[in-house]
Amino acid sequence: MKGTPLVSIILKTWNGIVWTKLFLESLNRFTNVSHELIVVDNGSTDGTIELLQELKNAKLILNPQNRGCIFANIQGIEQSQGRYLCLVDNDIVVSQNWLDTLVAEMQCHSTPPIGIVAPLQLSKTLVHPYLPNLSIRDVWDQLTRSGNYKGDPKAMLDAFCYPFEYDQFVRDFLLKNRSSSSFLECPPEFVGGSCILVDKNILNQLGGFLHLANGLYGGDDVEICWRFGQAGYKVVRTAKTYVHHFKHSSVTENNLDRNFHNWQSCEVLFAHWKDELVKILLHKLSLGQNIIGIRSSFLMLDQFVEWLDPAELNSILEQGKISRGDKI
Repeated sequence: MKGTPLVSIILKTWNGIVWTKLFLESLNRFTNVSHELIVVDNGSTDGTIELLQELKNAKLILNPQNRGCIFANIQGIEQSQGRYLCLVDNDIVVSQNWLDTLVAEMQCHSTPPIGIVAPLQLSKTLVHPYLPNLSIRDVWDQLTRSGNYKGDPKAMLDAFCYPFEYDQFVRDFLLKNRSSSSFLECPPEFVGGSCILVDKNILNQLGGFLHLANGLYGGDDVEICWRFGQAGYKVVRTAKTYVHHFKHSSVTENNLDRNFHNWQSCEVLFAHWKDELVKILLHKLSLGQNIIGIRSSFLMLDQFVEWLDPAELNSILEQGKISRGDKI
């Protein structure tokens, strides 16, 4: 694209060619904002590289082996020219005006400034437009458990959107839910990194992406949201657009032990953020919240509590009682 692009879209691939094809089709169809496409491939062997080499005007970075999503993001950012960075996984399908909406949300005059914006995705709090008694996450999980769509994401997406096409589904979904955009409490909240728009200048000011463990999988989206939030920048989930995420497709396709790598990254994350997370726990306990409610409301606090030594957790709970005036 001529001139300096407004957005640098950084796509990470590692096999999963059928998902990559779906993403690229939706990207070409629904993206109107001035942008450049940077693709970082982590050693694909299933024809993905040949597919990528056919792309016009895309910057291609080919790693001989999987160096992990964090390193791939860093490589893409180093080659980027855009004012904003849109970091995407290959197993998403974007929708009409998706990037226009993310950019417009980012550019809202806000105090403090917005640093990260994410779209709506699968959630248990959002209802399916044609099955109103079920959340969209419940419907998707049912399709996944059926086992009828392995290796055929297009058929699975069609079943999810039935009886209409994806375009109509997204319009009806947004109309049905009419939810509000939300400012997240970071930490402990975060937005998933499958599709996020990031202010490049702020990211550079905060030191860019940090390596967590071996960086193969997990924790990078959490860490960047927490760092932005701690520095005083807003992290927003806009309710004005939806991007579908198939979830963990490359991990499953490549037989990566997702739980192992995710926990490995979380251990590094929790060690680094331990003091801050303890403060958050104590604050919530002082407000009268119980540990069960806190764990059910905040995924990362739940995992942090699991990571803590039992004696440390008991000490935190006792301090929480004292701070709210309970008798021990």
